[in-house]
Amino acid sequence: MSCPDPIPLSHAKLLRYKNHKATVAGFFAGNMKWGDKVLSPLKLEIRLALRANQAQSCYYCRRLIVLERRNMSEAIEHYLDKSQDHYRRWTFHPLNLVVACQPCNFEKSTTDLGDASVRSATYLQPNIGQFRWLHPYFDSYLDNIKVSPGPVFSAIPNSPREAQAVAMIKELKLDSIANMDDRVQFLADELKKLMARSFKAARRGTRYGKRDRYEAFQNELESRIEKGMLQLHGI
Repeated sequence: MSCPDPIPLSHAKLLRYKNHKATVAGFFAGNMKWGDKVLSPLKLEIRLALRANQAQSCYYCRRLIVLERRNMSEAIEHYLDKSQDHYRRWTFHPLNLVVACQPCNFEKSTTDLGDASVRSATYLQPNIGQFRWLHPYFDSYLDNIKVSPGPVFSAIPNSPREAQAVAMIKELKLDSIANMDDRVQFLADELKKLMARSFKAARRGTRYGKRDRYEAFQNELESRIEKGMLQLHGI
């Protein structure tokens, strides 16, 4: 399974829960910072929802994200950077949140992706100004970026957001040969891990647990292996 296009907004409902609304209100009242532990339960729910929305893929480079206990391979990414005063109000806005791999998160850093109209807008919605890159919820990734086996990224000529696609690819260094080599190695390593897990589970059989749990686990591995093969070899 690949990252859906556009990304669904099923994580939006989390922020409407009464206990989470109180937590968010405390954040905006200045009672806590993004890294404070009191936000951990809410951030975990957001992270899990975004992973499901994106089929465990980075929004920007579309590669599989390795799942491990401390989430060192991924970040809850704020498209409009929360560290900038004019975007802080959208720290928990569902239209401003995606999951990104750490390399893409690092390259993006605090890049300002909105123009003056976006910075001064009251609401986060389409047509409030110009976005520097493709927006994860307002623009179609696949209508504007071609991902060839490798993976190799290129803007689609005369696409609706060609300029934004070009800027995103260039500034995230998705067109870098060195980065492409890193992605190939990453995918190869991930496939080896997935296949090892699959073989281990097959040997254990139903000792893995309940039959439906075992089948769900195998289906997930199969889906991730298929996606990795498609990204790496185009098959």
